[in-house]
Amino acid sequence: MRYLIIFLSFFSFAFATKQIETAHFIILYENIALADYAQDVAAEAERALEILAPIFSTPKNKIIIRFETNNDSFNAFATPLPRSTMVFRTAKSGSFSSLITVIIHELTHIKQLGFTDGVDGNRGLFLGLDLGTGYEDIAALAPAWFIEGIATWVESHYAINGRLYDSKTTQIIDSLVLSENWPSLDDLSLANLDFWPAGAARYYLGVEFIEYLVQKYSFEQIVELLKNYNSSYYRDSFSQNWQKVTGS
Repeated sequence: MRYLIIFLSFFSFAFATKQIETAHFIILYENIALADYAQDVAAEAERALEILAPIFSTPKNKIIIRFETNNDSFNAFATPLPRSTMVFRTAKSGSFSSLITVIIHELTHIKQLGFTDGVDGNRGLFLGLDLGTGYEDIAALAPAWFIEGIATWVESHYAINGRLYDSKTTQIIDSLVLSENWPSLDDLSLANLDFWPAGAARYYLGVEFIEYLVQKYSFEQIVELLKNYNSSYYRDSFSQNWQKVTGS
């Protein structure tokens, strides 16, 4: 019995959640073999936040990064509930360049999904934004093309391999033009499409449309739209807030 207890103690330790804490992040993982990788993620997350700080400021609360290893392909998502969290599926990406791109993309999502113009009066460094807000600051959801378009635009301008300049983006757009099956903004506002390029459309077409809007109006006005839409007391529609910000 004594040996069984000792064995179970070591077994439970091996599969207990481990934690690495930095100035702005808490990295959670269960497999001890991922310890070195978790350290790399922690360092890259701080570097990504430093890159974005001039735009979005720094978080009020520490952001959780959690690993899930029950998936065969690398992916990630972000949620502000119950607190700002990024989930990596699976743990390892192909390279450091792709890792920081993913982190920048998901940090931008946390900004979008949690921004209501400083409910607590703590205004950020850029247009009143502060990154990594908590439960009390949850904002309304903008259209899918806007949510993914901004995150993909930011990843493209603040990392080295974003999808705006990827050849796949050009190929998808060229194929849609040739097929004469161009989706409408209403189509892209859905979480998914029932025709090609399906879920990829909100990323690849969304980022191209955001780039067009940035060139025509400015990134500051895009963020101003986000601020107005998320903090509108009566929740004016997305198009109504766009007209308020741009006058068009």
